[in-house]
Amino acid sequence: METRENRILELLKNKKSYLTGKQLAKMLGVSDRSIRNDIVNLNSRYPGIIDSSVRYGYKLNEEVLEQSDIVLENVIPQTSAERCSHILKKHICHGNCCHGLNHKDNDCNSSFRK
Repeated sequence: METRENRILELLKNKKSYLTGKQLAKMLGVSDRSIRNDIVNLNSRYPGIIDSSVRYGYKLNEEVLEQSDIVLENVIPQTSAERCSHILKKHICHGNCCHGLNHKDNDCNSSFRK
């Protein structure tokens, strides 16, 4: 997937409501036409992943995203559990924890045992 397409998905996931093509274009520093092309490409690869409305703009279809193989890395954690996990992985483990804090071979556990 193209980096800009991934960024569009991240922006829509973080917003939780509609964003217009102009808003997305401004955020990404591209033209409205580029956004429309990217939306068409995403919907052709993942049918229905982005809902579009002439009046409101674009919105991510969360159900389709969950069923896809897409992994969004820069999504803002929404629940308290997601935030806790995010903080632990980013700050304590410096991003090196791949399978949680109880993984024997990661740097996190060694720092907790000291």
